Amino acid sequence: MARKSDLRLLQQDVLAQRNAVVGVQRSFAETVNAYIETKLATE
Repeated sequence: MARKSDLRLLQQDVLAQRNAVVGVQRSFAETVNAYIETKLATE
C-alpha cells in the first residue's frame, strides 16, 4: 500500500512538471506518467 501512495505522490510531481514544460521534457513526463499508470494498475 505504501508503494502505491508513493507512486501517486511521484505522479503528482510528474504531472505538475509536465504542465510546466514543453518539447522533450514534456514527452519524457508523459512517458513517466504512462509508466506509473501501468504500475498502479498492476498493484
